[in-house]
Amino acid sequence: MSSRVPKRSPQTSAMGSVSRTPMAPDSIQSLQGRAIVMLPDDETFTTQATANFLGMSRQHFVGLLESGQITHHRVGSHRRVYFKDLRAYQRKRDAERRAGMNQLFKKVEEAGVYDADYTGDAR
Repeated sequence: MSSRVPKRSPQTSAMGSVSRTPMAPDSIQSLQGRAIVMLPDDETFTTQATANFLGMSRQHFVGLLESGQITHHRVGSHRRVYFKDLRAYQRKRDAERRAGMNQLFKKVEEAGVYDADYTGDAR
């Protein structure tokens, strides 16, 4: 009796669908000394781990959860956040930041104060 393990395609893993993009040799060099971790979308995180990931205090993060800005669920009395919801919030936050910076840059450019010879003394 021979048991065969089915081969998985490069796009699937034991955790589900995974997209693999070939990396150029120069991008592999830039990753030296850094770890790459692959997580499933349904991986859950504590409030402290999520706050650390986003670079904010746990108290501020809990405020975002309670205000409904980030989807979460409870396990007993503990709040948990799915990785997919964490990434969705991160993408939304980054897009809002980029839009704000673009708007600010546009105002600065329209005011004519974004010049190479500008010293800040426009009185």
